[in-house]
Amino acid sequence: MSRPPRRALLRRSAVLSAAAATATAPVARATPARPAPTFVFIHGNSCTEFFWAPLLRGLALRGHRGLAAQLPGHGLQADFPLPYQAPQNLGTYATAPSRLAQATLKDYAAPVIDTVRRVRAHGPVILVAHSLGGAVLHHVAPRR
Repeated sequence: MSRPPRRALLRRSAVLSAAAATATAPVARATPARPAPTFVFIHGNSCTEFFWAPLLRGLALRGHRGLAAQLPGHGLQADFPLPYQAPQNLGTYATAPSRLAQATLKDYAAPVIDTVRRVRAHGPVILVAHSLGGAVLHHVAPRR
């Protein structure tokens, strides 16, 4: 009687092992996927939403969602009075009324609350703040 080639024996052995493993393997149960959180960043005083750009890029490269909220009167919405612009007149600038002088934390919190409400429709929200943004965060968080 001739013996089957070694390769055929190994192949049969592998097929039988795979079949046995499949038959005894535990059944995986599907668990509902939790929605991924979205990071909302709040910048500080004398900053803009662009402050967070490197961190947002790093998070995006790792598969996370994030966006930076813009506080009123900062960034592209900033107001630079004429005495501040070239040629500068620092004496006039020092006495010029500031549009931000009357701004309150409530004023800063309003657009962040709006952003959080819109983002929350897509899952949990993680707030991250810097400097003035930390004070704003304390006005935003209780209003979830």
